[in-house]
Amino acid sequence: MRSLREIGKKVLPTRFIDWFRRRRLVRNYLKALGYEIYESRMQLAGEKGHIDDPITLRREGFYRQAVKEVMERTDLVLQQLDRKIEGNAARLGNDVVDLRAQLATLRESVDALRRELAEGEGGSADPRGSPHPSRADPQSRADPTSRADPQSRAEPLAAAAD
Repeated sequence: MRSLREIGKKVLPTRFIDWFRRRRLVRNYLKALGYEIYESRMQLAGEKGHIDDPITLRREGFYRQAVKEVMERTDLVLQQLDRKIEGNAARLGNDVVDLRAQLATLRESVDALRRELAEGEGGSADPRGSPHPSRADPQSRADPTSRADPQSRAEPLAAAAD
């Protein structure tokens, strides 16, 4: 190795040799400095119980900030979903109230038609007096539209739509 170095000194230009020496000296200095810093950190870590590394602290702060932002975004999304659910519940609640009102109107129409039918036949449409077809006799459970003419079927539907 020594003879190779001697040949290089004789053959290579002085400027290149100086550059190489400077580079080797800087590399050796930085390596020695790195070992010294590492040893001092290990001594501090032994005394304190942990390393106060600024890079580690920055990384923890970054993750803490990222988690905080994700939680804030999640809260916003949950709030928007809650508003949508409340809106749907209110709208559907109104729809249910409207449907109940329509159902009550239809029941009144059906009761009125039953009364008219009972008056027209001269007796009770339901011998037991039950307004519901499920509780009436088997004959009254049959399709009520099959007994009436098409004109009388259209009138209750028109009245129920109003």
